Amino acid sequence: MKASIIAVMTSGMVHSEVGNQKAPAKILENINRPLFLKTDPHFFTTMLFAVLDIPRKTLTFANAGHLPPLVLHDGSARHFHTQGTTLPLGLESEIRLEEMTLQLVAGDRVFSTRTVWSRR
Repeated sequence: MKASIIAVMTSGMVHSEVGNQKAPAKILENINRPLFLKTDPHFFTTMLFAVLDIPRKTLTFANAGHLPPLVLHDGSARHFHTQGTTLPLGLESEIRLEEMTLQLVAGDRVFSTRTVWSRR
């Protein structure tokens, strides 16, 4: 039940931030502190947040504890890792996330996969 409540709360925070901010890293950084303050110390959220710019054919993303995106291009697959921390949201009171922008071409496919974190 707690996980469901955190998921709904996180979704609402993201929805609110998207109206104020367009940069994926800033959106995630802005919702991190409230999640840290409002959730049980044993709960956190992993998230890969991306913005797809169709006219420019770019994908800009920030990663908070999730597996990196996988891009299939011409039959080969590659993971893309951002620099710096990729801690889950709500794990620490302040985080700094980096963004990466990928140039896509027709036929590219982007996937995000699940990750499992354990707090000890």
